[in-house]
Parts: sequence; C-alpha cells; structure tokens
Amino acid sequence: MRHVRSRFKKLCGPIEQLRRNQYGSSLVEAALVSILLLLLMAGVADIGRAFYTYIALTNAAQEGARYAAHIPDNMKGIRDAVKEEAAGNNIILADEQIRVIPNPLWMPPAPGSPVRVEVEYDLPTILGDILGLDNLHMRSSAVMIVLNPGR
Repeated sequence: MRHVRSRFKKLCGPIEQLRRNQYGSSLVEAALVSILLLLLMAGVADIGRAFYTYIALTNAAQEGARYAAHIPDNMKGIRDAVKEEAAGNNIILADEQIRVIPNPLWMPPAPGSPVRVEVEYDLPTILGDILGLDNLHMRSSAVMIVLNPGR
C-alpha cells in the first residue's frame, strides 16, 4: 500500500506544481485585465463628461445669443450672461473664450440681422492625465436674430 501511495505522489507532484503555477498566472491575468477595465471605465467617464460639458457650453452660448438679441451693443453684458450660465455648471470661462460675431464694438448689428455667440473650452480628461494626452478642445455656438438694437 505504501508503494502505491508513493507512486501516486510521484505522479501527482507535477500536477500539484502546475496547479500552484496556475494560481500565479491567474493573479497576473487578473491584474492585467483590471488595468484595462479601469482604463475603459475612465474613457466612459470622459465621454460622459464631454457630453455634459458640450450641453453646458451650448446652453451658455444660447444664453449669450439671447442677451445679444435684446441688447446687441453691450459686449460685457453678453459675456457676463455666457459666463454666468457656464458657472452654473462649474465651467469657468475667460473673455478670450467667448466670441461675438459681428463684434458690437466695431459694428452694432441692425434689427433683423443675425448675431452669433461662440464659446470655446478645453476639457481636462481622466485618460489625458493618465496617458499624458492633451485636453479635449470643445466649441459650441448659437445664432439669434437681433430684435431690439437699442436699450
């Protein structure tokens, strides 16, 4: 009986060693897959944030265009309307990121003419921070017709 057990252990020894090696390889595979899964989740989060930011920029541009349709010669008021709407969504804009066409300081628009407000923003991304990529450049605009050119 002892002879059978020793022979069985000799046969099962390599199998046991293979089983122990499989635990280690499973751990390595799990580590690699979890890294890929985390990168995928970061990409999905970035896409969601990009959609949210684009909608917020569109709303801000529409608010600026709405203000410009009523008071087209007040550039500071147009920019303030855009900044206030964007700030409600935690987006801080500078004056250089807001453009009004035609510029009311050079040529005030006439009643019935279109006025366009463009907003630009660089969205920092999670994957950009991890992989060293640039920010995502976003742009939105809105056009409205000037209703009342005076105050």
